[in-house]
Amino acid sequence: MRKLISFLMIIVLLVSVFTFSAQAVLRQKKASVSYGTPTVDGVMDDCYNNSDPLVIEYVASIANNAEEGMEYATGKAWLCWDENALYIYLDMVDKTPVTQPLDNPSSDAFELVIDFDNVMDDGAYGDNGLFVKTLAYAKTVGSPEMEIDWVENFGSDHQYWFIDQPESEHQIACVIKPDGYIIERRIPLWGAVKAMLKPGFAFGFQIWILDDIDDNNQRDFKLVWGEPTDDVGVGSWNDPAVCDELILTAAPTPPPAADPDPIPDPIPDDPGGSDAAVQPPAVTPPAPQTGDASILFGLISLIGAGGITFFRKRK
Repeated sequence: MRKLISFLMIIVLLVSVFTFSAQAVLRQKKASVSYGTPTVDGVMDDCYNNSDPLVIEYVASIANNAEEGMEYATGKAWLCWDENALYIYLDMVDKTPVTQPLDNPSSDAFELVIDFDNVMDDGAYGDNGLFVKTLAYAKTVGSPEMEIDWVENFGSDHQYWFIDQPESEHQIACVIKPDGYIIERRIPLWGAVKAMLKPGFAFGFQIWILDDIDDNNQRDFKLVWGEPTDDVGVGSWNDPAVCDELILTAAPTPPPAADPDPIPDPIPDDPGGSDAAVQPPAVTPPAPQTGDASILFGLISLIGAGGITFFRKRK
């Protein structure tokens, strides 16, 4: 009996270790997302600086005309959240921006997947999954209407709600830089997810950058925030195992206000009136130097006495 119990305990321990290791693999990267409601204008608001930056630089896949050693786009993303939406600010360095209208959604773009149910294993997303794709070629033509959002294969009614939201809910801004572009976007959320949003809430998240390096409407490089492991790749978006983890945080507490400077004591009233002339301080004349005068008189007396004695002797 004891051997059986010992064997069962070993099995339980191994299962626990395996489960922990698998989850550590699936959530190997974590980042914080600070509370805040930024203005979606392509200018980075302070609330983004309270969140961790997501460095997007790992090559998830190479396709079409790309080859090892070629230069590809890199960048960083920051997120914020409030009671109604997520906000993403993407700052990219891209020396090969597309310049023509696109018919293929697999060109310069960013894709992100959100697993609010935090499934944390292989398989299908739950009801509260979301895939959002925004074509980055809006950076050259300047039209937010050039975006495409896909929420297919998530099996929930919210995908239709999401697509049907007015442009005011899907706010987006694009800014051209000498070495790339900035895209800022508001992602509206629905009721079931809104109820989850609070500091400490963790959910699965992954973001990819598609980079068309030769302007031919085809993606050549795919860059990602996460990194693959032995069990999980990061190239395909339709498996929640590709997600890493974001954790909502409250807005930082502002520093306490500094104490006001003390008020100086009032200056007493001038009895002479405010128009009275300021009297200079009285000057005391120096006392006569009597010691010096006595010495002088004494010398004169000695000289006189000596002269009288001299004349007396001559006579």
